[in-house]
Amino acid sequence: MVQYPSIRLGHQPKKALYTTLARSWCWSRQCVVFIYGTLETAGEEMTPDSSERAISTAIDATFALLLISASVTLLVISLDTEQDTDQSEFDEADQLVETLNALKLSTNVSVRNTLSGDVVYTYPREGTAVALLAEAAISESEINGVQYMSTNYARGIRGKILNYLSQTGTNAQIRAVWEPSEHAPVRGEVIIGPEPPADEDISTATLTVPSGLRGADSVDLEYYAATANNPPDDAVIAAHIIQGYFPPLHSQYLLEQDSSSREDIEYRYKRAAHLMYRYGNATGADASAVDEQFQSDGNPRALILNNILITMLKKDIQLDSATQRGDIDPDLTVDIKVRTW
Repeated sequence: MVQYPSIRLGHQPKKALYTTLARSWCWSRQCVVFIYGTLETAGEEMTPDSSERAISTAIDATFALLLISASVTLLVISLDTEQDTDQSEFDEADQLVETLNALKLSTNVSVRNTLSGDVVYTYPREGTAVALLAEAAISESEINGVQYMSTNYARGIRGKILNYLSQTGTNAQIRAVWEPSEHAPVRGEVIIGPEPPADEDISTATLTVPSGLRGADSVDLEYYAATANNPPDDAVIAAHIIQGYFPPLHSQYLLEQDSSSREDIEYRYKRAAHLMYRYGNATGADASAVDEQFQSDGNPRALILNNILITMLKKDIQLDSATQRGDIDPDLTVDIKVRTW
């Protein structure tokens, strides 16, 4: 333990008093300067007659030092509090992401015929808010800028999440985006909440969520390469997206059913062909080929229908050159961005 000298103020020389006070009470060079300056103005001489004034000066200096120490302590506490506040604000978006990943929601999804407006079928969905957001983004997907399917999925999820944000007093915007390739005219997006104010501090968090779709795997791509004589990358990208929309085995199963499932899959095939012909670069012959598959005897073949749609979609995929390898999301994931303020 450090031993500090005792203080006897009454009959010490002036310089000895300075040294004793500095060593006894000061652990900072700034404090030494402050005490020295204080005592220097106390008087030029230290005599027995001025002992009372010396004691008073020492007490004043000691009290001032205590005030400084208290101020420094308060300053440190204040800085720590500000740092904690900043960290809390920074983590607010992450906390909301964790909440959405655990929040259970349910909704009934109705799919309508985009031409007649009739409900094709209705099905229940339940899961975490994050998982349903990903599905809603895909349900809102557009082909060549026109909505592929007409559903109430996004509207239902949006209302439930907005209700939760309102109840918890949370200011946030949530954006879910499905974009399998930047070169393809296929994209889905759901936006919940307003744009953040320009003058607010914004906390941001992002996450990637499985879409539940299965794109073209290596076996599928080898099949398309063999049947199309080693296709360029635009066909590979198109195959990946179409396989996501229409997995061959599952689609074939639906095509063989005598129920609303058959009506649904037929409608979706024809709708995709219509959008790529009407709003893209596909030809009328391509679209007619899809119709012919459903008019022929027997059940249509999913692989043949998929090949027709791949041929149509690749005409709308824009690559910078014939040799450019376009980007592709192998898992057809959905990106979710959360901003809070």
